[in-house]
Amino acid sequence: MSPIGRNPPTKTCKLSPRYYRKVQRCRYTNESLLRNSTAWSTLPEIYDEPAVHVVSGEVGVGERTLASGAMAAVAPGKPVQITARADRHFLVTGAVALGPRHGCWNFVSSSRERIEQSKIDWQKNQFELVPGDPEFIPMPN
Repeated sequence: MSPIGRNPPTKTCKLSPRYYRKVQRCRYTNESLLRNSTAWSTLPEIYDEPAVHVVSGEVGVGERTLASGAMAAVAPGKPVQITARADRHFLVTGAVALGPRHGCWNFVSSSRERIEQSKIDWQKNQFELVPGDPEFIPMPN
């Protein structure tokens, strides 16, 4: 059971525990119901990487107002007020951090060695092309 009391219907790999909550309000929502479903004093503290993503409308996250399409990372375990009025649709999500990540160009991994091998494989054209896009893009220097 997730910390918000529900498990997703989809099966996922168990690399990192996570949560996801969709909040959608229409213009006729009772303000007290809205307050109960869209304001948290803290997001679940067991997760390292909480975030809020606005699908439509505007949502207040702490002192900031996020517009449609925006996403904000939230400091884990710190109080944050999430507020919205009617006609808003947003997601609250988070996960346990997978640990440090290293990156180079389009490669991201927890292993520097894996990135180095991927760079060699890319330069040798050992990756499959993207379906419908036959162009090979060389890795920048």
